[in-house]
Amino acid sequence: MRTGATPGHLAAAVYEVHGSRTIVAGVYGPSESNDKTATKFIQELSRILRELKHIYRTQHIIIAGDFNAVWRSEDANSHHRLKPRTTGQFNKLIEDHNLTDLAYQNNHTTHTWYRQGRLAQSSRIDYILTSIPTQGLDLQTTRTNTKLTT
Repeated sequence: MRTGATPGHLAAAVYEVHGSRTIVAGVYGPSESNDKTATKFIQELSRILRELKHIYRTQHIIIAGDFNAVWRSEDANSHHRLKPRTTGQFNKLIEDHNLTDLAYQNNHTTHTWYRQGRLAQSSRIDYILTSIPTQGLDLQTTRTNTKLTT
């Protein structure tokens, strides 16, 4: 098992799934708008994945969580990127590890974060990424909205 430098933000382990070693990681990306901190987080995740792939001789990866970053410009309703280096590093992570965004693959890319108010912002910052081939699988998804009150 590997954890990230910031406690509670990254955990990864290797499990035997249907006879194949699979890296399973849960993430909670830095929520502040600091592009440098968020970029380092994505780089750390990539380093841990490379290490586990090498040690356990596997290419199978499943990552899920709140990245607090957007993958594509369409994943946010604002016209400017708040963390452009993080988005670039996120793209590199996906490319370097041959990951597929399951929501994008299944055309379920609704935004997962909303801020009410004058600017009414929203974005998709929660992802499930995998390197496991999913062609031919019938992936059914259900989304539940829960309104939080304070």
